[in-house]
Amino acid sequence: MRLKYIPFVLVFFMANTLFGQSLNEYKYVIVSSKYGFQKSEDQYQLNSLTKFLFEKEGFNVIYNSLELPTEVVNNPCLALTAEIINESNMFTTKLVIELKNCKNQKVFVSKEGRSKEKEYKAGYQEALRKAFESVKEQNYSYSVPAITEVVEEDIIEVNENISQLDEAEIEDVVMESTESSNLKVDNRDRDSKGNILGVPTEKMLYAQENRLGYQLVDSTPKIVFILLKTGKKDVYFLKNRTGTFYKEEGKWFAEYYFDGHLMKQEFEVKW
Repeated sequence: MRLKYIPFVLVFFMANTLFGQSLNEYKYVIVSSKYGFQKSEDQYQLNSLTKFLFEKEGFNVIYNSLELPTEVVNNPCLALTAEIINESNMFTTKLVIELKNCKNQKVFVSKEGRSKEKEYKAGYQEALRKAFESVKEQNYSYSVPAITEVVEEDIIEVNENISQLDEAEIEDVVMESTESSNLKVDNRDRDSKGNILGVPTEKMLYAQENRLGYQLVDSTPKIVFILLKTGKKDVYFLKNRTGTFYKEEGKWFAEYYFDGHLMKQEFEVKW
């Protein structure tokens, strides 16, 4: 019977090691001004305590209700989003801290913080501080990523004639550029099912609002982009893609990386 537990223990250990190693890649933490289980902003001063604790560890902390720094707008993957999961019951306050990256993937999950305090504010704050011990154990120190020179030829500006290209032609263009740069790693963004997210060819998209923001569909209708709200007007993160969707001078643009190349496309959106 003991052998059946060994794979689980190994997987659990490896997962926690991976989480701990990756925090240094992030410069910012975005904290919600109101978690899903709260009735009002900063109830029990839980949100301001979250901000304080992350700042104490050296993170740059931003409330999601405020305007994002230009650095985060231009590179949303510099930031982690902090979520507090409430697993409390009648007798015990239980909180877990989750950190997610720009693709909504979990990078870190803390140990459960518990409190037997009967007074709500004291109980929630004690549980949060105990959960945060897992963050402190990571010994966070931001590591500035190595700067990679971007050659002008490697930036693919998608022009108005892209609608005349089929997916095979787009793939050929990207593959030729990749071969010339000696890039051997397939780092294309993928959806939750592992399918490669290609370059959209339709310029007219239709917005469908959801809880987290919008999904943009084409005339098929097929989902082209999933937009996640940010703290800045007319700027959205692209779910499952490394990039943003934003409005500039009255026009909508998607800017993201595809197979290591920076893509910029203009779209018309029916909101």
